[in-house]
Amino acid sequence: MVILKYVIMSAGQGTRWNYYNGITKQEAVIDNESLLQRIVRQIKERTSDQIVILSDNVNHFIQGCDLLKPFYSDYYRSKYAYELIDSEMTYLYGDTYYSDEVIEKIINTQVEDVMFFGNTASIVGAKVKDYQLFKEVISNYTGDGSLYHAFDNLSVNGNIPERFGYIGNEVYNINKPEDYENLYTITSELTANNNLISIGIIWNVGATWSDEILKQIAEIYSIDYSQKIVADDYYDFLKRIYRGDLSEETINRKYVSMINSGNSATVFQIKIPNPQFKIQTQKGSIACEQISSLKKQIRGIYKPLVNNNSYDNIIHMTDTPIEAAKTMKIISQYGVNLYSTQELQKKRRLNI
Repeated sequence: MVILKYVIMSAGQGTRWNYYNGITKQEAVIDNESLLQRIVRQIKERTSDQIVILSDNVNHFIQGCDLLKPFYSDYYRSKYAYELIDSEMTYLYGDTYYSDEVIEKIINTQVEDVMFFGNTASIVGAKVKDYQLFKEVISNYTGDGSLYHAFDNLSVNGNIPERFGYIGNEVYNINKPEDYENLYTITSELTANNNLISIGIIWNVGATWSDEILKQIAEIYSIDYSQKIVADDYYDFLKRIYRGDLSEETINRKYVSMINSGNSATVFQIKIPNPQFKIQTQKGSIACEQISSLKKQIRGIYKPLVNNNSYDNIIHMTDTPIEAAKTMKIISQYGVNLYSTQELQKKRRLNI
């Protein structure tokens, strides 16, 4: 019988979080459960394997799990609970909000020796089959950053297995209070009122028709706000929006088709009542069907008017709560703020 362990890495200091609301970020509550409780539930709903929470904070204990204090002072041995590596392991992060689809992909993926899961922005998990190899690499690694780099070109018997599992953009790492407040606002709306908040961007290519596009959208959905922004570095703005979702090569192609259209964009927010979600077979990710239909409709109207072949350079709209929260964080840097942190707390106290 194969013994499996799930290790939730929860020992970070959270300096940017700064003990917000008197708790650690792993204890931050979304949808009536903390981030740690959510991950534990997601694992338990899919497997009966052992779950270890790696933390020296007693508040991180959850019934049915083992709480383990980091033992080693060495960064990688401490981070990956070196003393536990005697069987197949799966590692997840305690300060990360994972979609169910991402958790299922990590759990169900078959691994040859070691695989790291993430997107073009970050690593969000790891799965270990050859635990002896994993221990050996940890023992000898002196690099910086992700342990993935130690495995990237490591051959075994002349073979380099696939060691990166792309999981899309449906993970949300909480570092600062603003990250939490954005996600809380958006998920609360969906939970309480069954409305999906979607953040839209009419790119510079579609600026000529922005008023017309907003009018068409307003005929179907209520627009909460719209605002024109100017990005001094349009490439940086584009890259931030698609970070983790698209490759740098794809972003570069999009930028080339936009480069002569100015630095302005129009951002807006709408709410989709009773959203229906569906897995996109091409991307393997979840998306709101109403948003997908709306984007397709608008792009179909304006694509013939644009002098390039890039189909989706007219409008971008978020499909999920996680994507909306990430986009809210980015556009706030351009002077667009739905709520301040203080306003959010006031609304929460008043149950608005």
